[in-house]
Amino acid sequence: MQFKLSLLAGSLLAALALTGCGSDSSSDSNPSVTPDVKPPVTVTKGQFIDAKVQGLDYVSGKEISQTDAEGNYTLGADTISFYLGGTDGLLIGSISGRTIATPFEAAGTYERSINLARLLLTINEHNDDSTIIIPSLIKNNPSKEIKAVLAKITLDDTEFEKSALNLLALLTPEKLTFISAEAAEAHMQKSLNPAELTRGSNTILTAWARGSDQRFVERSTVLRIQPSEGQAFQNAIHADRTLGDKVFNKTVGLTSMQFTLAEDAFKEHVGSNDTTFSSAFAAMYLTCVGIDGELTLPTNNNAPLCNDIPATIDNKLAPIANSSKFTYVITNPFAATETESTMSWDDFADEQGFYGCIAQKNCSEKVLSQYAEFVVDDSDEQDDSQMQREMISGSYDPVTGVYTQTRSKTELSFGGRTTEYINFIYPVDKSGTDRYVDFTGTWTATETRPECDNVAVSTLTFTDTGVTLTGQEFAQNCEITTDLNEKANYVTLANMDYWWFGTNEKVSTATLDQLNTTVRWNDKNAGETVDNFKINRFSYIPAGKNWDLGILVRDTLNQDGTKVATITMKKTQ
Repeated sequence: MQFKLSLLAGSLLAALALTGCGSDSSSDSNPSVTPDVKPPVTVTKGQFIDAKVQGLDYVSGKEISQTDAEGNYTLGADTISFYLGGTDGLLIGSISGRTIATPFEAAGTYERSINLARLLLTINEHNDDSTIIIPSLIKNNPSKEIKAVLAKITLDDTEFEKSALNLLALLTPEKLTFISAEAAEAHMQKSLNPAELTRGSNTILTAWARGSDQRFVERSTVLRIQPSEGQAFQNAIHADRTLGDKVFNKTVGLTSMQFTLAEDAFKEHVGSNDTTFSSAFAAMYLTCVGIDGELTLPTNNNAPLCNDIPATIDNKLAPIANSSKFTYVITNPFAATETESTMSWDDFADEQGFYGCIAQKNCSEKVLSQYAEFVVDDSDEQDDSQMQREMISGSYDPVTGVYTQTRSKTELSFGGRTTEYINFIYPVDKSGTDRYVDFTGTWTATETRPECDNVAVSTLTFTDTGVTLTGQEFAQNCEITTDLNEKANYVTLANMDYWWFGTNEKVSTATLDQLNTTVRWNDKNAGETVDNFKINRFSYIPAGKNWDLGILVRDTLNQDGTKVATITMKKTQ
């Protein structure tokens, strides 16, 4: 990762966080790891910035209010939830309390964050973008009609403009166009410029420094891929249940790295793997596993082989392999580190961001929490120039002890291919341990459907063995029924779309990357003969000291990319 770079924003790069250097045994889901996990200073006030946002609703402990003219909010607890139009309007997200919150912390993925910024800029009542003022019709006792429209807005590209257009029709019927993604990116880069905005404490995180001998985990997920400039984004599918348990169990899993910050070297541990298969090749791999085959990697532009004959794609996988809406992204099983390896700290001398600050021993919340655009040459010595444009938002949460990075990378040398990622880096106790979100407790779930005016609200109570669902659900023709009272064990949930249940030592837990994945499954009821393939996409950012106070968003789509439903889940106790 040598930077032979022409920077677009050199002053911003100095504190950016970059991803890895290549292309479970605790019953406590979040054991105490290091004093750095706790906030160095008690935070009682904060500010929401995409410019200063005035009139954004928030809830923190017993504090229920709106951001003031400077975007300020008061923290009454370790977490804060942001809404547009009140608590029965649009739930944007929940985050740990901090001095600066941005669309990236609140909304999560790059896609959702940019669309939130687009929405805020579009409805801005201010006459310029130095301050964003939420319209009076939203912040001052909004009507039932406005609340209903807000509750149905989704921030993913699939339905964003369509779902938010109804809001514009009520606010500004003479102006029914949105700020572009490019304009929103440029605005946030200006607003979040670290030369103008301090995001967090300067207190040095001693565990996040070479020589601390602290062990870290990095978990990452590819979220979307745009094959070339001008084409539509394809949502990555990371697991497929439609070929049966054998294929699923052999291929499920995500890229993760474990490393230790020793004094003499950066030590990467056995089993680390940050590479993936994608597109048709990933579908060939899944197919080959299904016939107990051995896949041979392609060489010299030759086609991959399965059992020494040209690899093919199972008919059940063909809709995804040939789709313009989806693409497979599967962890490369051949790339896991088989022996302990080390890198000299001299190799990090020119690095910036996370890897730079651990080498320089100056990591802090301020250094790790940055947003910028830059261009680098990511080629190795044997490669031709591989110029990349990257938009990166990094954020360190002093409550969770997690560094979260959302990243959009465009290959300028290869037709403009763009890939969006989310990464989580955090310290762990020792070898063989990890940290998790434990679902045990009570969650409230709100479901909306694109063609329905109704909203269904239900309660999910997770125990050590399964879940009880009560409340409302959708019936046929968008009708709501109120007699939901069902139980399901974790095996049943995992066989559908909540695939992570049972993959970790404690059955009710999930890792952060698992909660930011997409799974394909067959929503066919017992006794039915016709397949009903669905694709569920999850998004989650940890909040609170136990990581379980974030917002889990689940989008369900058909194979043609049409959205069927969105469920937003929030833990209440």
